[in-house]
Amino acid sequence: MIVDAHVNVGIREQIWGLKKHTPEDQIELMERCGIDYACIFSPAPGLVRPEHFIEGNDYVAAATAQYPDRFIPFAILNPWYRGEAIDELNRNLDRGFGGIKLYPPGHGFYPIDSPLVDPICEAAIANDIPILIHTDFNTKICSPYHFAALARRYPEAKLIMAHLGMDPDVIHFIPDIIEDLPNAYVEISCTPDIPEAAVSRPVARMGSKRVLFASDAPGLAPELAILKVELAKLSAEDHAEVMGRAFMRLIPEDRRPKGYAE
Repeated sequence: MIVDAHVNVGIREQIWGLKKHTPEDQIELMERCGIDYACIFSPAPGLVRPEHFIEGNDYVAAATAQYPDRFIPFAILNPWYRGEAIDELNRNLDRGFGGIKLYPPGHGFYPIDSPLVDPICEAAIANDIPILIHTDFNTKICSPYHFAALARRYPEAKLIMAHLGMDPDVIHFIPDIIEDLPNAYVEISCTPDIPEAAVSRPVARMGSKRVLFASDAPGLAPELAILKVELAKLSAEDHAEVMGRAFMRLIPEDRRPKGYAE
């Protein structure tokens, strides 16, 4: 079984033009790559006003309704909208969404460990859903250090670090930052092409139940992410965890794809 924990589905006008990745496009990509399930959410760039987030989440909801046996929808939220963001989360929880996606650099440049994020963390804990958080070192607001601070403040929250910070030099040290935080998970999309640093070392230090396969499709090729895991030469048990079981365990049973059984 393969579960892609990071997929962008939608139509968004961005600074580099119109970007489009339809549900049909994603299913075709999954069939080509042998991927069984995908965690999908709206592309983050281009979301500015509250109604843009609503439109993006509606597109994801429609995609999931079309393919309920393949997709796990996450709601993309902007903490700056405070109560409106929580209302939008609740609206999507009512229709079966399985988690939350946050993208600080594109949505008001908020530090990920800011109190602004607290209501969203508290809502995620109350509903037992994970939060997938973009991380990088360049923007200075959502580094793995910011992520770790948030994980310490909310030990009951299930927090997924996207991209392991995206830095080819620092990626080797990410397990040092979060290995003592059992509620902190990592996913390998957009990581440097260093299987040892992106996969083997996190698994060895944190355990395979906290390392998740992800591609950041369609911008990045799932085939390359799959190869990165294969080159890590994990045990059969660790491979199964990383490629899907660990992610599905984070999703409440009633929010998993239709017909899914571990």
